Amino acid sequence: MFVYKGPFDARPKDDVGIGFARIHVNDDVRKNAQLINEDNGISNYDNPLYMPLRDTEYNYEINYGFHVTNWLTVRPNLQYITHPGGVDEVDNALVAGLKIQSVF
Repeated sequence: MFVYKGPFDARPKDDVGIGFARIHVNDDVRKNAQLINEDNGISNYDNPLYMPLRDTEYNYEINYGFHVTNWLTVRPNLQYITHPGGVDEVDNALVAGLKIQSVF
């Protein structure tokens, strides 16, 4: 995650962050799912017994931290996930989030 603090002169305590993550599922997990599908004679993803062949998931995120007071930061974020769970058959996802952080 890359974070830049004070992106605007009027908001010196705010920060903007951008990040990227890659999650790779172990090749043995993929081989095991392939064997299970072959043993069950299943090749259709829509079959409830189908074990999805998992590989790699990619996650991209951007966030902005509003430093409201010395004790409160509000940080909305937007994430884009390709191949969720490492499964190619699953649609990519756009996810919005919100983190509220307080310090006492």
